[in-house]
Amino acid sequence: MKPKQLEVISPAGATLHLFYWSPPNSDVTSSSDLPAILLIHGLASNARMWDGVAVNMCHQGYQVACVDLRGHGRSSKPDDGYDFATISVDLDYVLQDLTKNFSPNWAKPLIAGQSWGGNVVLDFAASRPWSLRGAILVDGGILQLSDQFPEWERCAELLAPPVFEQLLPEVLEERIRQTHPDWPETGIQGLLANFIVTAQGFVAPNLTFTRHMIILQHLWRHKPSELYSKITAPTLILTARSANSAGNPSDKDGQIALAKKCIPKCEAQWLESDHDIHAQHPDILSSVIIGRDIAGFFS
Repeated sequence: MKPKQLEVISPAGATLHLFYWSPPNSDVTSSSDLPAILLIHGLASNARMWDGVAVNMCHQGYQVACVDLRGHGRSSKPDDGYDFATISVDLDYVLQDLTKNFSPNWAKPLIAGQSWGGNVVLDFAASRPWSLRGAILVDGGILQLSDQFPEWERCAELLAPPVFEQLLPEVLEERIRQTHPDWPETGIQGLLANFIVTAQGFVAPNLTFTRHMIILQHLWRHKPSELYSKITAPTLILTARSANSAGNPSDKDGQIALAKKCIPKCEAQWLESDHDIHAQHPDILSSVIIGRDIAGFFS
């Protein structure tokens, strides 16, 4: 199953690349009782990391779209606009375009975000509660970097992306497969899509170091705890528990408890997984989301 590829031009100065998955044997312009779902990737990642989840949900009748946020994947790479407010404007136009061209369900979809993408979803849900049916935070959206790193300089020092050596594409792929032996092929290919091949034949991150650090600083400044009380959409928090997941479990527990206290309809579930739940366990993740939808959680 191959997705359609679309481009949306945001008035905030970016051309956004989308992958659109339509249910088999369906009229994509028709309305359905099932909500549409928009999938948002994490920092230095890309839309293809969601391929496994998108295919699973599409086969169950859901319309699915995955977007490369500005600076990432196949989207344009402007020098600015990496703050949460501007990214929300980008998503506004993505949803308007999907609503116009495919289905009215895109006017109020489920929106899932992983890692930094979870913070993007949380911010969007707080500022535009009328624009989504439910929020799904996938090992992201609940941790405050400034709690762990009171000083930005310390955060920048420890969380800066690695500087890549001169690495051939085949060597990178071999390392990825060795490091992630239990990942399905969709996850491997999604991870490989985080990189480009330079004119010299070596691999480099698709997101430049400078833009990565700009986004990281906006993430460091982001305060999820100040946004929970503004969330009205049903919110599902799915957190990873393993040595390779992000954040301290006790810190996550504290934020989850606060989110449940402040958000009128909020549930959380731990999953045994690495940080990239969507790439490592797309079957499990899509089943959890579909199960909550069938149970009426997002109604």
